[in-house]
This record gives sequence, structure tokens and C-alpha cells, in this order.
Amino acid sequence: MRHYEQVVILQSTLSDEETENQIQAIQNTITNNGGGIVFLHKMGIKKLAYEINKNKRGLYIVVYFKLEPKHILEVERKLRFNESVLKFLTIKYQKAKEVKAFNSAVAKLSKVGESKNSAE
Repeated sequence: MRHYEQVVILQSTLSDEETENQIQAIQNTITNNGGGIVFLHKMGIKKLAYEINKNKRGLYIVVYFKLEPKHILEVERKLRFNESVLKFLTIKYQKAKEVKAFNSAVAKLSKVGESKNSAE
């Protein structure tokens, strides 16, 4: 299995329920193709550098996951056909140095997520 990082920008006009449904759909696509979610980080709504389909803001989501290379095209295909997805970018971590960076990024984000949860 290869390590991947995927940044997805959803429409900011989605309700909380619709947003959760979109995130769940992304997770289901990965897990149904034999992959596993390592970490999912909702970055929140940010202003876009330029308008995309008349949207000036977008909800950024970063997903770290492991998946067989033959299934990544199916994951990207489903994102392309999803009208709520403005843009997405998939990054493949292949070399040992890149995988180490992947693991350290996930560990860092996990610590940040834990400290936010304990503060609440």
C-alpha cells in the first residue's frame, strides 16, 4: 500500500449535515477500495485565491490515507463527478524519506487534534 495525502476543497455553502455526508462519502470511497484512513483534518473555511465556479470561499479538508495504487484513479474519479467538490489534489508519498515525512505530519496533526479536544 502506498501513502497518500489528499486536499479537497468543498463548497462553503454546504450545511453541516451535507459537509459530514461529503466527508463520509470520501472516507467510504477510500475504505471500499481496500484503503485505510490514517488521519482526516478539517481545516475550515478559507478564502480562495481566485473564484472557482463563482465560489470565493471553500471548506478545506486534508485526508491522509493508505491505498493500493490501482485504486487511486477510482477515488479521484468519484471526486471529479461530485458537484460539491471545487478542487482536489492528491499527493503520493513513495520514497522512504517521503513516507517518513508523511508519518511525522500525521503525528503532528494528531497531537494538535488531541490538544484541541482536551482544551474543549
